[in-house]
Amino acid sequence: MLTALGHMQLLRFVGPAAVILGVAPQYLMAWLTWRLASLPLPRRIFERGDEMFYDMYQSLICFFFETCTGAEVTFYGDQIPWDKQENVIVLCNHQSSVDWIVSDFLAIRQGSLGRMRYILKSGLKYLPLYGFYFAQHSCIYVKRSGAEDLQHVERKLTEMKDRQMPMWLVIFPEGTRYNVTNTAALEKSRAFAAEQGLPVLSHVLTPRTKATEASFEILSLDYLDAVYDLTIAYSIANENPVPRKPAPSMSDFLISQGQQVHVYCRRHAARDIPRDIEERKRWIHETFVEKDRILNRFYNEGGKMPGVPRKRRLPWSRTFPYFVFWMAALLPFLMTKWGRSAYWKMWLVSSFGTVSYMMLLFGKVQR
Repeated sequence: MLTALGHMQLLRFVGPAAVILGVAPQYLMAWLTWRLASLPLPRRIFERGDEMFYDMYQSLICFFFETCTGAEVTFYGDQIPWDKQENVIVLCNHQSSVDWIVSDFLAIRQGSLGRMRYILKSGLKYLPLYGFYFAQHSCIYVKRSGAEDLQHVERKLTEMKDRQMPMWLVIFPEGTRYNVTNTAALEKSRAFAAEQGLPVLSHVLTPRTKATEASFEILSLDYLDAVYDLTIAYSIANENPVPRKPAPSMSDFLISQGQQVHVYCRRHAARDIPRDIEERKRWIHETFVEKDRILNRFYNEGGKMPGVPRKRRLPWSRTFPYFVFWMAALLPFLMTKWGRSAYWKMWLVSSFGTVSYMMLLFGKVQR
């Protein structure tokens, strides 16, 4: 009996992972076809198509991580305008690989899923297929150490602004994940805060603000509508979140039943963000002090967040059609000998090609 339950739990992870990763070559080939077909057209037409493709793929991820798991997403704090799209910077605390999917949960409800761009750690650029595509989707790679090439960040953001590219720019200023069991990283963060004369935080890491500051400076009032300051916490139904445990990984999230995601949001109008560089840097640190207070309450008072909880369920009709679409794209390749052979060749060629391209591209940037 226990073995059967173990197999069922494994399937909850293996099935979604196989589909999400399995359709990657089809996604890349469809995107490359669109890229070539749109070359004679205005750049904005290509970008609209790219946003549509990204929406379709991320909707598949939302199907598995929210619709299928039955995850309960609860919002607190300021109301996000669900009835209109906004250009925003999204600031999140970072504790799990699920955090970026939580930003999907919000964007899909505003109809902004295709607009999502990320500031990502540099090592991800060498992921086969994904590293290449994220760069094409105007995500920006930076070095985790904080020695990122700010000129590169500023140039990419300026290009996006000049093209009036719609965006949800998601930033995790901590630079790495908070893990309650990684005491070395926690102590290093607290020592850095004390050395810099900053508040010592308990439930988040001290933010490294260079890329965030550059984003505020370049995008500014004439482009952004707002900053969404998100504080994310996880729990499981009928389980006490006290004391704090490590946040669920992507596999944990898919396997476990009763996952609950708590999102406290502060919506800051762009005009309210400080203009002075030092004031803006202080403002960023203050947002993390506030996150620390919120999470301290959550993990010491049995999962309580400030404010009135609001639930907004995502309907099956928003995500299920994309599951059907991607399965229809995947299954023909797996059901015949010729299709399986073509499929693995697509994986090998596209993986080698995308990694080689990124190595050449970033080698030129460094020189």
